[in-house]
Amino acid sequence: MIMEKIVSTYEKENHERINILKLILLFTGSLLILLIILVAYLINQNIKNSLLLLQKTLVIKEQNKKLLKSSDELQQGNEKLQTLNADITLQKEYLIGINQDLAHAMQENKQQKIIESAHKKINSSLAYAKKLQEALLPEQENVSNQLKNYFVYYKPKNIVSGDFYYVNKIENTLLFTVGDCTGHSVPGAFMTMLSMTFINEIIRAKTEHNSANILEELRTRIKEVFKKASNYDKNGLDIAFCTVDTQTNILQYAGAYNPLWIIRQSELLEYKGTRAPIGNYPKHINFENTEIQLKNNDLIYLFSDGYYDQFGGESNLKFGKKAFKNLLLEIQHLQPKEQKEILDRKLQEWQMKHSQIDDITVMGIKWIC
Repeated sequence: MIMEKIVSTYEKENHERINILKLILLFTGSLLILLIILVAYLINQNIKNSLLLLQKTLVIKEQNKKLLKSSDELQQGNEKLQTLNADITLQKEYLIGINQDLAHAMQENKQQKIIESAHKKINSSLAYAKKLQEALLPEQENVSNQLKNYFVYYKPKNIVSGDFYYVNKIENTLLFTVGDCTGHSVPGAFMTMLSMTFINEIIRAKTEHNSANILEELRTRIKEVFKKASNYDKNGLDIAFCTVDTQTNILQYAGAYNPLWIIRQSELLEYKGTRAPIGNYPKHINFENTEIQLKNNDLIYLFSDGYYDQFGGESNLKFGKKAFKNLLLEIQHLQPKEQKEILDRKLQEWQMKHSQIDDITVMGIKWIC
């Protein structure tokens, strides 16, 4: 009985232990299941959160890409705006420039009209001065009647000239000259008209026509006119003056710097002038008179320095007095008219693109006894 009780008690305790153990196991299992469920839930939540975070990250990245793209587009747009702004600025400056040019052009147009009007008036005045000057030059018909075989190569640098030539005949005396006044254009033209007027007056007043005396008288009158001028020392002329007694064929020559050339039987004879101008000079030097017995077919040349002082050629040098002499010797056998044509052609060939620097006058006379 006791054993049964002990066994029964043991079994009962053992059963209780087993139940307790089962309960512990059940509790532990339940707790473990709950823990697993909790862990699984947490893992699931973590996965969901991770997925959500990943999704958000992807969304953010996409948004960042869009933002970057938008930023690039904005940058490009900004650059385009800057470029456009620069273009607008340039266009504005261009328009301002055009406006200024237009305003300037309008002003210049006014000035141009004023200049053109003044230029027209000046040309008109020069044209009138040319007519006055030509009126004082000897008429070609009279020159032809008096000289017969001759040429005059007369080429002013401008409309009016500082060179002049003079031909006249009084009874048995033939008078001819070539003068080169100080300067050219208007100042020179004024001097030529003054000189020709004085020469006419002197010749008409004299009964004896001595070349040196005529130059002395001319110098006195020129100095008298300009003695009160501020540029007194600069006014004057170089001249070669000749008279010929047509009965004796004796030529009288006097020169103020300018020489007389005579070609006789292919030889060039040079008669030099006095080294003093018609005008003011530090030392008074009397003009000398040279008498020359002309021979049949003598070639007489008077000239200004314009021809041989002309620049030209490839080296832009002066034509030169030596070349001028040689040219006259080459063409001496030709008629005066042909000589003039060759002188003109040779000068143009020499001058080329160079501007004429001075007035040019060459007179050539073939003397027939």
